[in-house]
Amino acid sequence: MWATSDGPRVEDFGITEDDLVQAPRLFVAGHRMWIFLLTYTLVAAALFFAILKTGSSWPAAVFFTVILLAAGSVLLLPILVAALCVGERAEERWLCKRVPVLRACLAYRSAVAEHRRRSEPPSKAHPSTPQDWTVLSPALFRAESGSLLEKSAYGSVTAFDRDATGIDFEVRATTGPVLIRCEPGVQPVTAGVGREVVATMADRRAARALIVTSAGASPALASYIAGRPISVVAPSKLHEIIKN
Repeated sequence: MWATSDGPRVEDFGITEDDLVQAPRLFVAGHRMWIFLLTYTLVAAALFFAILKTGSSWPAAVFFTVILLAAGSVLLLPILVAALCVGERAEERWLCKRVPVLRACLAYRSAVAEHRRRSEPPSKAHPSTPQDWTVLSPALFRAESGSLLEKSAYGSVTAFDRDATGIDFEVRATTGPVLIRCEPGVQPVTAGVGREVVATMADRRAARALIVTSAGASPALASYIAGRPISVVAPSKLHEIIKN
């Protein structure tokens, strides 16, 4: 439909930039969510005051309003959706008759939205090899680790400020809180990191901690954490480590 790979151009649709700027916006389509909320609010208010007038009990009015609104949504929701669709089409036809150029403007906007959707890069998968993880920046390493934790942890995940707390995440696992320290890069993690983790465990009264790294532990760190509830784990192993 358009001449360049940069996307649709206004001239391809027989309109100008001024036409696009001056074209009216569709009210119903642009305020769909607000119309939903307003309709449900009005229906809830009508039910509440009707029940309150009948029973004169505020708690009962609130309770039965919620029950009736939930039950009535089986009918109200599809009716409201259908009414909005009809309203959008009716408004579009009415405005297009008043402003003939609007139809071309709507087609252009739709083409732009479709082009943007097609141009978006596919979602990036998590790094799959140790080499992939070692080239990540500290911020990206932490973000990817946090994403894996969110997907695999058996409990809530809370992010922390490393400079203030000494850890990056805390997982509320079924066996208790687990502290997570992310260490990016290609150098093995030193014993100093282990000492910081031990201090943080004491401050937060945590019984377990993980040091996430794709570079492994230095001999000094391995010796220091021996016998302590601290594990050095690759990012790809987070799921099974936290589960156990």
